[in-house]
Amino acid sequence: MPIDKQGSVFISCGQSSLDEINLGQKIASVVNSETLFGGYFAQDQASLEGLSRSVFGALKTCVGFVAVMHNRGKVTALDGEHNRGSVWVEQEIAIAAFLQQAYGRVLPVVIYTQAGIKLEGLRTHIQLNPIVFKTESDVLMDFTARLKDGRFSPVALQDIQETTRSNPQPHLEFTGLSVRRLHFGTCVDGIHDPTNETQLDESVKCITVGFTNLAIGLGSKRAAKVIARVRFYSGDWSRSLDIVTGVWLNSAGPRVAIDIGSTESLVLMVIEDTPTAIRDLRSGGWIKQYLEYQGVSWSSWVRIKLTDQVSGTVTTLTLKIWKDRTNRWCHAPASPPEHIENQPW
Repeated sequence: MPIDKQGSVFISCGQSSLDEINLGQKIASVVNSETLFGGYFAQDQASLEGLSRSVFGALKTCVGFVAVMHNRGKVTALDGEHNRGSVWVEQEIAIAAFLQQAYGRVLPVVIYTQAGIKLEGLRTHIQLNPIVFKTESDVLMDFTARLKDGRFSPVALQDIQETTRSNPQPHLEFTGLSVRRLHFGTCVDGIHDPTNETQLDESVKCITVGFTNLAIGLGSKRAAKVIARVRFYSGDWSRSLDIVTGVWLNSAGPRVAIDIGSTESLVLMVIEDTPTAIRDLRSGGWIKQYLEYQGVSWSSWVRIKLTDQVSGTVTTLTLKIWKDRTNRWCHAPASPPEHIENQPW
């Protein structure tokens, strides 16, 4: 990496073939030519000392992360056979995620996975929005476009630190989707986790989505009044349903506070029978019927907008949600079409 560069973009890519090595080197070359940063593509390390000094050191100080996960063949698990990606790349993704969560690092990330690879490990619990590719040229073309149009835009560590010190903000991030049984209590209790056998017997199956407030050094701030707006879409994006105020789990109203390092869950749907969206009608004072229900069995996509009404911070998330062949609920972060992205909330 040239000495005048402002930092490095870590490139995690396989080295099992010349095609894979060439791809990693070409990605690094594009970073060098199109940005103020250097592309770091690690060569094989022969010792633990070399691994620690080179790869781990580069991961700790990088200002961007690019991973390319190639197919490493079939493996047999308890649920059958599936194609596995590179274990080495999986580990580097896990380290990058650790840096984001534990040290509050702000990292632009882009993940490419070869068609047919199963989502495994940490990738099933963090929002990566992987891009599926067939050939190495697909990866290079897409990544180059992202650099040029700003979708992948690294920022020097010093600039991040100065910005966050002067303007601390909540940093809300999606942590995952869960299927759980919940009890629907009174207006005061709201929807909550069952606390006894009676409540467990009365509970219904729901889907929740979690959000955490990341610790970003001195740039972190408590999210004091977070309200959620949810919009469901059909598979072709032509039909939609707005839930103006989503329902927070274990909350006495439609707003929650999310402290730094804490996680809160939004109750997205009831799935006991037909998938049903829920709106929170509480606005202060006692109300017997505080929930409104609307069926969304036609929905394939959901967009969520979180607004902290104190700081003004806005976080948006798009998910594809479906049932697989075993009747298990699955999800994947996604990018909506441009006309959907530009729709006013």
